Amino acid sequence: MKQTVYIASPESHQIHVWRLEDGGSLKLLQVVDAPGQVQPMVVSPDKGWLYVGVRPEFRVVAYRIAPDDGTLSEAGEAPLPGSPTHLSTDHEGRFLFCASYNAGCVSVTPLKDGHPQPVIDKVEGLDGCHSANISPDNRTLWVPTLKQDRICLFTLSDDGYLAPQEPAEVMTVEGAGPRHMAFHPNRQYAYCVNELNGTVDVWELRDPNGEIECVQTLDMMPPDFADTRWAADIHITPDGRHLYACDRTASIITVFSVSEDGSVLSVEGYQPTETQPRGFNIDHSGKYVIAAGQQSHHIAVYQIEGEQGLLKEQGRYAVGQGPMWVTINAF
Repeated sequence: MKQTVYIASPESHQIHVWRLEDGGSLKLLQVVDAPGQVQPMVVSPDKGWLYVGVRPEFRVVAYRIAPDDGTLSEAGEAPLPGSPTHLSTDHEGRFLFCASYNAGCVSVTPLKDGHPQPVIDKVEGLDGCHSANISPDNRTLWVPTLKQDRICLFTLSDDGYLAPQEPAEVMTVEGAGPRHMAFHPNRQYAYCVNELNGTVDVWELRDPNGEIECVQTLDMMPPDFADTRWAADIHITPDGRHLYACDRTASIITVFSVSEDGSVLSVEGYQPTETQPRGFNIDHSGKYVIAAGQQSHHIAVYQIEGEQGLLKEQGRYAVGQGPMWVTINAF
């Protein structure tokens, strides 16, 4: 398996393209000068495209991914209705979802032979909309709205339109600030990191009565932490055994173990990392975590070790200015 790591650095308008070697080291393959402040990124399900959200002219830029080494070539773009905060696709690669924090909306962009088309649907009134996350069955879009302490639930139609589900939302505790999500590979549980109170919620996707329930809320900060909580990102290993979430004030990655059925998290430790880690990701083998420091202008590679999933630093690399998004492709 070959793996390519993409790092978006909005302050320098760059995407750094790295090859992840078998031993966990990185080799720089390409530096792409992007047409603006590059922030969220997502790889298409067929591994052939990288979609990048760009500011201040709000649009998605499509890059074709070279099948031999993962390098990028620009292939098209389409406008977006608001500043792109988070990008994702459905599992079939037919639609691109854009969450916009500043515009308070989520939009749907059709993808035709990989190329983004004009937006066909937009839902507004989502204050602090921070991500759009398609469920494992490709039918429900989970949209955390940070300023409203809720996660809105939409049914995705076959032609790409969003309709409120029943229930249309699930609520977090007041002041939580739901932000980013990850789904367990068994398709039964979802995890949401809450930015403002520094917790992680475990959501049972459907209980026996067909209801969605929060079955656990766990503090992700060290017991002696007394500063402002500022959580950012969350990811789970491909085998579902380890979950990680980061906080930008403390500049740590919190390590969780996950119960076999996915319903229970346990804190295993706290890994100091790059300054202000807004984004990180896990490679497709489940062996490495790569984190970006928005204020250190570096990325760090960590090996996942042992039953607890603790992290051991493998290397550190300079990238562009203000790196904030890490996307990893396997082919």
